[in-house]
Amino acid sequence: MLNSCVMHRHTGPSPGVMVWGGIGYHSRTHLVRIAGTLNSQRYICEITPPAAAPDHRWQRVEAALSAVPQEHIQSLFESMPRRVAAVISKNSGYSCY
Repeated sequence: MLNSCVMHRHTGPSPGVMVWGGIGYHSRTHLVRIAGTLNSQRYICEITPPAAAPDHRWQRVEAALSAVPQEHIQSLFESMPRRVAAVISKNSGYSCY
């Protein structure tokens, strides 16, 4: 395993936020904040309708997503064939992506 291809993360308790969002080659959805566990029933009830009014932290998360240029998202889509080929060549192991 190449350490340069592995992102280590802290496994202890830490504050965070879970969000759901969709990206497309020419567009993106609004972010939806997820509290707790997301199951199919919650997905239907909470993800499908627009997100509720955000607090200041939520506004910062949305601003961060809005700051990502659509061209960058498009480049991620365009890189998918290379990414898939890299994973296949490593037999589903770690790749440089």
